[in-house]
Amino acid sequence: MIELKHISKTYNRDSAAAVTALDDISLSLPEKSFTVVVGSNGSGKSTLLNVLAGTVRPDAGTILINGKDVTSLPDYKRSRWIARIFQNPLLGTSPELTVLENFRLASLRTQPKKFIIGTGDKFKKLVKEKINVLGLGLENKLDQPMGTLSGGQRQALTLLMAVMPGQMNAATGDGPGILLMDEPTAALDPKTSALILDISGRIINEFELTVLFVTHHLKDALNYGNRILSMSGGKIDLDLDQLAKSKLTLPEVYEWFE
Repeated sequence: MIELKHISKTYNRDSAAAVTALDDISLSLPEKSFTVVVGSNGSGKSTLLNVLAGTVRPDAGTILINGKDVTSLPDYKRSRWIARIFQNPLLGTSPELTVLENFRLASLRTQPKKFIIGTGDKFKKLVKEKINVLGLGLENKLDQPMGTLSGGQRQALTLLMAVMPGQMNAATGDGPGILLMDEPTAALDPKTSALILDISGRIINEFELTVLFVTHHLKDALNYGNRILSMSGGKIDLDLDQLAKSKLTLPEVYEWFE
């Protein structure tokens, strides 16, 4: 369960350029729910994700994850519970490192860091098995630098790495249960976007993740998730559950932005 209580954030406070990104936001996201957030540029969508991830500190309010107050925790400490996929496929990976080395770093994200990374045969076999489910042939490119892959390939691998601690520790259930998706298909072509969303759906269902998915693609807002939030001016102006969402048509959703 994620709870945001009276969250506010203003950039450039006390200046003529002040911008209110979040205005007294209160929101509850039940465990295993899939919430889609839509809104025009500057509506507060990305700031909402940044505040939850811990990369932006709110000016006021409280953030609870499973009842624990994480408001003052930085992003690297919240990674125990939260994984994130960015809009830019170049983010979230180290281009100079190989695919295997990237996966090893991801697997250690919530663990105490050591100087010896360790990418032995056992780990390599495990990563190959995980990547094989993508059906992209990337399991045969473990020794290839991540930066040489296409944007779609990197985004697909980033999805797997985002939940890597949970995959590596499936027996104990120790790993992120929350996935933040910040327009993960914005930089991809339509065919690759559809593939990434399909892969996302499989991973989300397999690990029963709680998802907050920001998108500009209104069709995706209708097709994915069980709840739609529409933001404007730092506020949530529409909150539609599965039943209400199912009755919407795409033209009606477009009217929100007129």
